[in-house]
Amino acid sequence: MRRLLWGSLLVVVALLIWQTLRPLPSTMKNDYAIELGERELAPKVERLDEGLTARFRAQLLEAELLEREDLLANRLKRFRALAPESTLLPVYEIWLALRENREDVARAALAHLQRQEGESPLVVQLDDLITAQTRKRGALQQARVMALAGRSREALRHYAELFPNGFALISTELEYLRVLAQLDGRRPEVIRRLESLNRQYPDNGPLQYALADQLMSVNVSSPRGQTMLRALLDNPSMALQAAYRWSSAMQRQPITARRVENQRLLAERFPDTLQFQQAFELAQEDWQAERKRLRDPYYRAKLQGLALLDQERNAAAQQRLNYALKGRPQDAEILGGLGLLALRRGEHSPALNYFQLAARYNKDPDQVSRWESLITTTRYWQALRRGEAEMDDGRYEAARQSLLQALALKPDAEDARLALAQLSLRQGDWASAERYYDDVLRRDPGNTAALWGRFSVIQALDGDAAAVRYYHQLSTAQQQNVAEPWQDWQLARAERELAAAERVDDQLAAIERLLALAPSSPWLRSDIASRLRVLGQPERADRLMAQWADDDRSPDMQFSYALYLASQNRIDAAAARLEAVPSAQRSAAMQRNLARWRGNLALAGGDTLSDAERGQQLRQLEQDFADQPDVLLNLAGRWIDLGEPERAPRIVKGLEPVATQPFYRQLEIARLWLALDDFQTFSDWHRQALGQPLTPEQRQTLNALSGEYELALGRHEEQRGKAVLAWSHYRRAAAQPGDHQLDARIALLRLSAELDNPSEFDSQSAYLMAHQQTLSDGQLLALAEAMGTAGQPQAQRQLLTTLLRRPEVSDQSLRSAMQQAEASGDWAAAENFAYAALQKAAGSPQLKLQLSKREQRALYSQADRNYWLSSNVLGSIDRYRARRQGHLKVGFDLNDRRSGTRVQQIPVELRWPVPRYDGHLLVRVDRVTIDSGREDYLDSDGAMPPSITRIPFSEKASGTAVGVGWQAANWQADIGSSPLGFKVSDWVGGVTVNGGLGQFGWRATLSRRPETGTALSYAGMTVPGAAATGADRDWGGVIRSGAKLGFSHDLGGKYGFWSSLQYHLLQGDDVEDNTRMGLLGGVYRRLLNEPDRTLRVGVNVMHLRYDKNLSEYSLGHGAYYSPQQYLSLSLPVRYYGRVADSWSYLLGASLSHSWTQTDAPYRLGGSDSDGGGAGYYLEAAIEKRVTRRWFVGVAADIHRADFYEPNHIALYLKYQFDERWQLIETPPEAPIPYSDFD
Repeated sequence: MRRLLWGSLLVVVALLIWQTLRPLPSTMKNDYAIELGERELAPKVERLDEGLTARFRAQLLEAELLEREDLLANRLKRFRALAPESTLLPVYEIWLALRENREDVARAALAHLQRQEGESPLVVQLDDLITAQTRKRGALQQARVMALAGRSREALRHYAELFPNGFALISTELEYLRVLAQLDGRRPEVIRRLESLNRQYPDNGPLQYALADQLMSVNVSSPRGQTMLRALLDNPSMALQAAYRWSSAMQRQPITARRVENQRLLAERFPDTLQFQQAFELAQEDWQAERKRLRDPYYRAKLQGLALLDQERNAAAQQRLNYALKGRPQDAEILGGLGLLALRRGEHSPALNYFQLAARYNKDPDQVSRWESLITTTRYWQALRRGEAEMDDGRYEAARQSLLQALALKPDAEDARLALAQLSLRQGDWASAERYYDDVLRRDPGNTAALWGRFSVIQALDGDAAAVRYYHQLSTAQQQNVAEPWQDWQLARAERELAAAERVDDQLAAIERLLALAPSSPWLRSDIASRLRVLGQPERADRLMAQWADDDRSPDMQFSYALYLASQNRIDAAAARLEAVPSAQRSAAMQRNLARWRGNLALAGGDTLSDAERGQQLRQLEQDFADQPDVLLNLAGRWIDLGEPERAPRIVKGLEPVATQPFYRQLEIARLWLALDDFQTFSDWHRQALGQPLTPEQRQTLNALSGEYELALGRHEEQRGKAVLAWSHYRRAAAQPGDHQLDARIALLRLSAELDNPSEFDSQSAYLMAHQQTLSDGQLLALAEAMGTAGQPQAQRQLLTTLLRRPEVSDQSLRSAMQQAEASGDWAAAENFAYAALQKAAGSPQLKLQLSKREQRALYSQADRNYWLSSNVLGSIDRYRARRQGHLKVGFDLNDRRSGTRVQQIPVELRWPVPRYDGHLLVRVDRVTIDSGREDYLDSDGAMPPSITRIPFSEKASGTAVGVGWQAANWQADIGSSPLGFKVSDWVGGVTVNGGLGQFGWRATLSRRPETGTALSYAGMTVPGAAATGADRDWGGVIRSGAKLGFSHDLGGKYGFWSSLQYHLLQGDDVEDNTRMGLLGGVYRRLLNEPDRTLRVGVNVMHLRYDKNLSEYSLGHGAYYSPQQYLSLSLPVRYYGRVADSWSYLLGASLSHSWTQTDAPYRLGGSDSDGGGAGYYLEAAIEKRVTRRWFVGVAADIHRADFYEPNHIALYLKYQFDERWQLIETPPEAPIPYSDFD
């Protein structure tokens, strides 16, 4: 063991060393892109401290941007000694070589890097850099000259051609960004990039200067830009350059005391620079003049307004400039400021008027070009917006003229060309659209709208594959510019692939592609998670949604997550999510769902309440939520579900007039009207709602509600038996888009089968089966039931299997599926659904579909029997297992009467399961021995009245009764013989059928059974040889043939009753035929009704009538009790139960009183008699489970009544072929002799 431990330790250490020293995988290598902010310029094997590496990187970059070859060479030498394998080395070696015009050295460094990196993005970018500064140096110089000449677009085209794969050096990128900033509308993009570079390389003087320069170009008074320039005054390398830039900006700033102080700062910091000294003196003079002007309130208002305008505080600026204009109506700056405010609001005509007035009253020659430019710009935007509006209205020719007018005003404008391209697309002129996009790209190769417009044209004309090829042909910079629409397009394509996928593997692959694209839409995220749950990955789905909701705190993401939680019945968590969203940010849909969830939470636990208790709960909640209309509407729906729909209109009444309610609430009220079948009120409201000003989404919802109306009408007509009319409504509902559509299609399919419309049935069946994954659990069950009813068992099985494989399926849905499978005779599937329902009821997050016998038994044993569903499912499992269970019973039965008759029986019962035919084969073999005891034979001489001679006699007989039968769920039959070996035997048998009528049960029996009361009636006897008539003749063996019809009611509650109406014909050898009529019944109450013990008391009544009194031992008689009138009343008490799972017991007692009227014995003379009296009955039984299959028991009872005093005891042994899972049966049941089979 010690060697094994040491060996394991050595292996672990070796693995750790290997992991530490091995190269990084390719997926972790540097991904150089056009933006240096996206790459990590670090050595492959980093041995430096991270902070030290960052400092060296910053120093090298600063030297590059300052163009200090000496400084860079010195720092590079030190860095090479510390990190000889860093990829920074060849980059800056190439830069130095190019500065010294040594192309060969640069190429050699590139070749070395290429051997290390392969054709990495950095290698490609460095190759472009070397080419641009050597073989294409002329093109690079031309680009720089064009940039200096203000020909920015042409310069940018050259840069794009020279550096199609992005920039290896930040210095080159800064050069490009300075040119890009000259284009209209591109400066914000440049500023964002520079801010990113400053975050990546903090405290870098040249980068800070580049950002400050752009900020000051946007606003000469930019506080941030001035702060950065002031800070750079402390940087020796950048101080003078920053000072000149700041001073230049200050010349264009309004004169203020702060500006004078800033000019003083520059003059003192640079005393030898004449420009700063002169600027300070001029600022002082201007400030003195300004102080005089500031005495004018209108002038002060002008300055305040223009300052507010620079701060984009438009409302305040408007107020101050309007006031200033009253006192200075011909001030060009005030008029221009008001024009800018109008332009910002999109009011082009007023803006144009202000700018034209400003140009008219302008007295500053330097401002002439400014006003002319603003006038041209305003006219441009006016024409452009007019053209866009005309295009939206469908007036394409007018739109074209307006857009061409805009283009004429600004020939280089990209927006006008893009709008013309969009117009061409709408007119189907793909060639013109492509031409306009190409024109924009020639001027601005990185224009996002043009690049994506070109992509869309190619996709429309040549398909997805061609569009994807076009995208991959774009440069790195261009791909970055269309990154957002490209991702959106990929997401949309992956969504389409997911929707079209049918196989599970294909669906999972589509989801992986979606996740790889990092979807940001809350609703797409929810769709992905929901699909993962359906595909059997609920834990992953939950984890993704929780992570997304934590990372994205937007209201939409929280709402999406809340709906996702609610779909899993996690209502409390869903409500908590929405409650965390500030109320001001909650949409109407959020408020509506939150109110419904609050109501549901308040109603939680109502399923265990009685209807009366639930009604009391609803009334209390109405008071608690009286000020929350949405919760009240939820309660109104609950009243309808409770069967008290008359209370719902009262709630709606409190919300009238309905038209004043928010539209979403009107929809909920309208749905209540549909649930109440108040179609007229709904129709009146619907007509009024159509006239309301609605958003497109609200209009769509209202249209969908029309479909719900048709669906409700269809259900109403179907309930009235108007199938054809209902079918018509269902068809209209199915044609109307909305959430109701699938329900309507299912109803249409069901009725199409009933109305024998195969074409419509096939059409709806094909659609619904193809979209079964989109059906809710309830819809799947409804469709499966409809398919089963229509004779499509295979489709029904497929749908139920789909349900079973859903991770979020509820226990109630699985129970419904179990019942469907049972009804269709698919017992194996029914049992699978039963175990799945138990798993869900126990809270299992994921179903295990293949269970071992041990796992099935564990589920059965651990199920919560106090939960109604589990208890119901367990009963079904018992029933399913009973189809496969059989037993063998062997007993010893002794019945001893005080009259002397004794019957001894050994009953044997074999019950053999035959699941294939849904029943059990019964085989009965009873060994019977009977002793008549001493009796008197009444020998009649045949005279009238007869003379009777009593002849004592007794007999014993033995025989074997045999029978075979079949027992099914609701019927049984058998045929056999009374004991063979008796003096008289005959065939016996019977058929019994049982069923239900509502809450009542019935049972009907036709049978032939032996009359077992005496040895004569059961076995037959021989007339004594001394008899005058019939000496030595065998007679007796009475058979009772007839019918029984019973009714009962017992729903497991406190009370029950039973009844039986009987009629039989009694016949035997040399026995007069007799008839027997009986009416029996009783009621009982359970004083204790617990799973393991029951105490029952009752009242029983029995009335019997026989046609003849054949109770004597004489030819023509059968010696069985046969009064002409018999009435008894008894008060039985039974207490039975079990102890653990091992013992079952029964104790019973009964007090009775009987009244009889008996004729004189038939043809034997004598007189009629009346009788009766009190009696009692005692019984006891006990059974022991020895093992899971073996049981032993004993039962005994005694009767004491007029002429009836038997003692009875039975011992028995039972063996079950299959292990019994249920608790031991109670009360115990001894084997029933075959003679008493009914």
